[in-house]
Amino acid sequence: MRRVHTLSFVLAAVALLAVGGGVAAADVGGVADASSPTLASEPPQPATAASGPGATSSATPATCDTGDNTEVVGCWNGTHYEDELSFDQDDGLTEEELEALTHLTMARVEHIRERPFREGVPVETVTRAEFANGSMGGGGAGETNGSLSASQRWNDQVWEALFVVGEDTTAAAEIDTVFGGAVSGFYSPAQDRIVLVVPEGEAVQIDPSTLAHELVHGMQDQYHDLTRPRYVGATQDGDLAVDGIVEGEAVHIEERYAARCADNWSCLD
Repeated sequence: MRRVHTLSFVLAAVALLAVGGGVAAADVGGVADASSPTLASEPPQPATAASGPGATSSATPATCDTGDNTEVVGCWNGTHYEDELSFDQDDGLTEEELEALTHLTMARVEHIRERPFREGVPVETVTRAEFANGSMGGGGAGETNGSLSASQRWNDQVWEALFVVGEDTTAAAEIDTVFGGAVSGFYSPAQDRIVLVVPEGEAVQIDPSTLAHELVHGMQDQYHDLTRPRYVGATQDGDLAVDGIVEGEAVHIEERYAARCADNWSCLD
């Protein structure tokens, strides 16, 4: 999940706004210095086959079989990464169409990441109300078996001292209230599944880049087991460091995926 809001993150953002707010405001509507490099001035770099240590070349359409071949890169369940879907999502996605989209996205993530998935990754959808109520599984924010962790209790004391939250709530709950609407999906290492958040009562429409992002987490979990203690920092700074690595790779692959969609892949709008 791309949205990670801890106390350290929020306080850092507040400090940055306080110190650098004037600079940001001055840049709005301005013209960038032509001599300064920008992300926009550099074209997206295409994924290359077998460019890194241990990388595997992607399969050709002719070698893409219908089985879950976990040794072939760029092909999943008979779907090649260059294939195109025969449907759009203007009127929403059926379960079969979501499965087809998942297979294509898995093949494309394999091609970009240059390694295969070891097994399928289940993808489910929940409404935003179900997500907010936590009915998709897992406890409330910051809770473990109904009790708050030491770091969560410390966070609550700091936020209460700043008069941001009261004694009758938790900092995590208030942050989720503010930012929960920004969550479009997440991968659960404990349940080995992806959950995508969709609007209540509306047709199911999925952002392919979001699906690609969460599938990267699924691949990470298959290779490294994200539930291992080594991926839980002993401190909040440690947690942020782990998040930077795990989320950084997922964002990188997601951005390359989106660039391919804009350049030469046919992707759902």
